[in-house]
Amino acid sequence: LELNKLALNAAVSACNKGDEWEKAVQLLSVTMHNEVELDTITINAVLGACEKGREWEKAIRLFNLAAQIKVETSAITFNSAISACEMCCEWEKALELFSVMGQQEIEANILHFNAVISACETGKEWEKCLQLLSRMSICKVESDMITFNDVINACERVGECEKTVQLLGSMAMAQSKASPEPLFSSHRSAHV
Repeated sequence: LELNKLALNAAVSACNKGDEWEKAVQLLSVTMHNEVELDTITINAVLGACEKGREWEKAIRLFNLAAQIKVETSAITFNSAISACEMCCEWEKALELFSVMGQQEIEANILHFNAVISACETGKEWEKCLQLLSRMSICKVESDMITFNDVINACERVGECEKTVQLLGSMAMAQSKASPEPLFSSHRSAHV
């Protein structure tokens, strides 16, 4: 029986969905031993399993392997690798991957930014969080409540009260632009 790419991708995806990162990595190893050509789908599925298993080091090794064997990386590839780093508080690795993503001209979206910001927030890197928030605006990626919460938490963790207040103001302004209803209403109903 011949192991083919379609069967491999189905098996690795099942491991990913079943939170079986070890089995996904084993399948990848067997595949490489049998010289079945890997593709982006396979790499992404194994990276996703590593992310869920909080195996950031394996995710980084797999990401580097993909580059070595010239498997095309995608926004999903980067998101899984960055998220694996984020889950394990590896903010420097998350930033490094985010930088490589830019070098490869892969457009970052809200998921990428939020994962890197969250990693930096956990690492108490409030200035990096602010830089990333600013970069989101430059890249025309709209921030969301998750973005603001992580940046505010990063500033709060290190006692940057002034930045926290500024961010709350920015968040209120963003909310008012998104919704015609004010965040805080001054209208009071009459009491009879």
